[in-house]
Amino acid sequence: MIGAFVSLQERCEGNLYDERTVRLRFAIVLGVVLLLVLGAGVRWRLQNRLADVPQRISALPTPASPPVSTPGPLRAPELGVSGAMLARDGVVRETNARRSRADLSVLQEHPTLTAAAERKVADMLARQYFAHDNPDGRGISTVVSGLGYAYLRVGENLALGNFASDQALVDAWMNSPGHRENMLHKGFTEIGAAVRRGTFQGRETWLAVQVFALPKSACPGMDDTLLKSVERQEGELDKLDARIREQRTRVEELVRERDALAADIARLVSEGNAKIAEGNAEIEEGNRIYRETGDRSAAEPHWTRGEQLQREGAQKHEEARAKETAMRALEDTLVARTTEVNELIATFNRLQKEQQVLVARANASIEAFNACVKSMVSL
Repeated sequence: MIGAFVSLQERCEGNLYDERTVRLRFAIVLGVVLLLVLGAGVRWRLQNRLADVPQRISALPTPASPPVSTPGPLRAPELGVSGAMLARDGVVRETNARRSRADLSVLQEHPTLTAAAERKVADMLARQYFAHDNPDGRGISTVVSGLGYAYLRVGENLALGNFASDQALVDAWMNSPGHRENMLHKGFTEIGAAVRRGTFQGRETWLAVQVFALPKSACPGMDDTLLKSVERQEGELDKLDARIREQRTRVEELVRERDALAADIARLVSEGNAKIAEGNAEIEEGNRIYRETGDRSAAEPHWTRGEQLQREGAQKHEEARAKETAMRALEDTLVARTTEVNELIATFNRLQKEQQVLVARANASIEAFNACVKSMVSL
């Protein structure tokens, strides 16, 4: 009976030992699986994007200081009352007659230049000065620009005194080298003139003004639609760049979160495996004691301690599983964000290529404009 009892006891303890061993071994395998899943991760990659738009449209090349020709004001030999009547159209007609004789194209009257001449003659009478610059230091270029006339070259002739006729006035200018140069300059294509009789320094006399100009429109202008396209595309690129930077920052934050979770999971799995290994060792020790001594009371503390360690290891694995679930959700978000960033980058690269084409066209137009300006101004 004792032998039978002992034999039965050995079988029971053998079964208990086998059951615990299988359970503990399963826990160890589970830990390895978690590590394998963790190691696989989610593969993601941000595409490389070009750093900056390689070309930016240059500023419109209007000359910073367009040529201004203002020979010294012309005074008639004597100031006095003149019975002659001078007229704007007569001054323009006589000026063009001189140009025709010199085989030059006639000047076209421009209303803005005429308005500038009228404003200048009125200002000289009102403030009693006779000079190209007014008392505030502003000249004809300021007057013309203020009226909205864009020019590549501008010039001004002034005259004060009694002239017998429009012809006599123009002849007086022609006899002055600087004034003659303005009237016969190949680089001028438009004119405005004004004459007015009034009191100057206490005496009745005539004041006359000629304004000559080469309009900016003489050179091929920039395509406004092209310029607007460049500016609009530039704005889109700036917005995309900001969004890409923002999203990439968020992706980097998610990667750090994912890596922190991965490290935590690895720690929990490692701790769980260590607990399970220690528990296995305790159970094996209890079984050894029981087999060798048959003293269940001596083996029981080792079994109890082993099962406790086993439960603690399993708890670590449960915590790892929970974090793994969170990490998978985070990785899904990471994949979605990465895809979004890559799509933004692809759009940026496409728009940038389009921008390069637009900028090249704009720069070619600017170069043509510059060449025209250079040739016109050098006349």
